[in-house]
Amino acid sequence: MDFIDRHPNSIYYLGLFLVITWPFFSFLSSSTNNLEASYFQLAMIFAAFFVIALALCEIVRRVFKLDSLTILILFAFIYISLFYYQNYAPIFSSIVKGMEEIFPLQRIYLLAIYLVLGSLILFMASKFKAFRFASLTFIFVVFLFSFGEFISITIINNLSTREERSISTSENEKATIANYELKKRPNIYFLLMDAFPRHDNLLSERDNSSFLNFFKERDFLVADQAYSNYSNSWPSFSSIFKMSYVQTKDIIRHDVLSPDKIVFKILKNNNYDIVVIPSPYAAFNGRNVANTLIYQNAVLGWLVSDTSKEFFHQSVLRDYIQGVIGKHLYFSVPEVEKIYTLNTSKPRFVLMHFMQFHDYVFDKNCNISTPKKNIPYMVGNIFGGKLGDMKINSACHENLVENIINLIISKDPNGIIIVQSDHGPWYWRFGYSRRVDFNRGYGIFSAMRLPNINVPPEIQDYLKSSPSPVNDFRIVFALLADKKPELLPYEAFVYDTSTGNITNNTKMRYKEE
Repeated sequence: MDFIDRHPNSIYYLGLFLVITWPFFSFLSSSTNNLEASYFQLAMIFAAFFVIALALCEIVRRVFKLDSLTILILFAFIYISLFYYQNYAPIFSSIVKGMEEIFPLQRIYLLAIYLVLGSLILFMASKFKAFRFASLTFIFVVFLFSFGEFISITIINNLSTREERSISTSENEKATIANYELKKRPNIYFLLMDAFPRHDNLLSERDNSSFLNFFKERDFLVADQAYSNYSNSWPSFSSIFKMSYVQTKDIIRHDVLSPDKIVFKILKNNNYDIVVIPSPYAAFNGRNVANTLIYQNAVLGWLVSDTSKEFFHQSVLRDYIQGVIGKHLYFSVPEVEKIYTLNTSKPRFVLMHFMQFHDYVFDKNCNISTPKKNIPYMVGNIFGGKLGDMKINSACHENLVENIINLIISKDPNGIIIVQSDHGPWYWRFGYSRRVDFNRGYGIFSAMRLPNINVPPEIQDYLKSSPSPVNDFRIVFALLADKKPELLPYEAFVYDTSTGNITNNTKMRYKEE
C-alpha cells in the first residue's frame, strides 16, 4: 500500500494500459490460429483505444477532481462492462421482457442504469484503502495472466506453424511449375466473384443469359458446367494461387494471399507488379504480397473484417459497426480506374475480390446499402434471406462486373482477363448428401479472355466445358511460356471451418439421383 500511495501516477498509467490491453490479449489467445489481420493492425486499433481512453480519463479527472486510482477503478469497470456487454445482455433482455407490460423499456437503458449505479458504488468503495488495494491487485494479476497466456500460445503456434509451412511449401514447389519463364508478359486481371452462382443454379430466380452473352461477345471462353474445388473461400483461394490441391496445413487463415503461393512467385520472378483491390475481409487483402493496394478506405475495411467482427463480438458495438460504415467498404469502377494512374512500366497482375454479391449489399437502385445492424444471414439465401433479394443483388453485381470489364478492355485490350467464382452461394445452406446440393454449393461462373494467344483447341474446349479453378494459372502461365499446360484432374473437397478438416467429396459430382 505504501508503494501505491507513493507512486499513484505510475500505477494509474500502467493499470490503464493493462485494462485496455486485456480484451486484445484475450482475443488473440483464442484466435491465433484463425486471425485474419496482422499484429500491426491490432496494434494500431489498440493505440487508438489507449489515446482516446487516456484523454477521457484525464478530462474526467480534471472536471470532477478525482484522484488517479479512483479513475482507474471506474474506467476498468465501465470499459470491461461495455466490451463484454453481450455476455450479460440476455439478463437485461429478460428483465425488459418481464417489465414490458408495466412500461416500455429497452435493454440499452438498463445498461446505462447498471453503469451509473455500479460506478456510484465503486466510487464510494474506492475511498477505502483495502478496496483500492484489492481492486488494483485484481487488475494486475488477471491482466498480466492474460498477457502471459497470449505469449505462451503465440510461441507454441509460431514454432509449429513454421515447421508445417516449410514442409508444405517445399513439397508444393516440387509438384508445380514455379520456374516458368514467360515469353509473353501481358497484364493479367483476375476478377474473383465470391459465391456467385452458375447460370443454371440461378435460373430459379432469374435468367442471366445476357450476362453470359456479354462475355461471349467480347471473346471470352465461357464455361457451361464449371465447378469449384472447395466448398468455401479459404481453401479455394489457397488452391488457386498454389496451383495445386491443399490440405489444412497449407491454409493460412489470417493471410490467404500470402507470399508463399506459387502464382505470386512466378509473377515476381517475371517482373510483374501485383495490384490488389481487396474486399472488406482482412484475410484476403494480399497485404504481404501486393506492390499496390487500392482501397476505398483501408481503416474502415479492417473494422468490418471478420477479425474485427470477432474482436467486437462481445461488445456493445457489435451490432452497429457494419451499419455505420459498411457502405464505404465495397469498391466500384472509380477504384479500378486508379489502376491506370499507377506510374509503372512493369506488367501488372490485378486481383479484384468482389464481395458485393456474397454480402448482399445492393438495394433496388444498385446502390450499396448495408444493414443498420449486423444481423445473421445465409450467403445467397433465396429462402427469405434478411439482407436482400437474390434477383436484385445478382443483377446489380453483373452490371458492376460488366462496367469494369468494359473499362479494362477499353484501357488494355491485350490484357488477359479471368472472371470466376470461388464457390457457389449455397455452400452452408445445404449438406452434400445429394447431387443437387453439390451443384448448388460447387457450381460456379467461369470465363477467360486470352487475346493474341495461341490457345490449343483442347484447352479451348476445356475452358468452355467444365474447367477447374486449380488449373487457372497452370493454363495461363503455360500458354505465356509456350509450354503445354499440365492440368490436374478434377477433385472436390469439403472444408470444415471450425476444425480445419478437409475431406474429399469428388464422388458426389458424379452421383446419380
